[in-house]
Amino acid sequence: SGIFLSAASAPPEEREATLDRLIDALSSSGGRAREAILAALLYLTGETHGRDAHLWRTWWNQQRRQARP
Repeated sequence: SGIFLSAASAPPEEREATLDRLIDALSSSGGRAREAILAALLYLTGETHGRDAHLWRTWWNQQRRQARP
C-alpha cells in the first residue's frame, strides 16, 4: 500500500536505493502491488522495460556503471 507515492516522494539522494528496492520487489510481487511498482519505475525513470524484472535489473545495472567514473 502506498508503493507509488512512497517511491515518487523519495528524496533525490535516495533515488538509487529506491530503484533498487522497486526492482528487487518486482519479481516477487503480483496484482496491484506489481502495477504500482511498474508505475513508480516508469515515473522515476521514464523507461519502459515491460514486466520483466530481469530486463529492469539489467538496465539499472548498466545505468549505474555508466554513471560511475
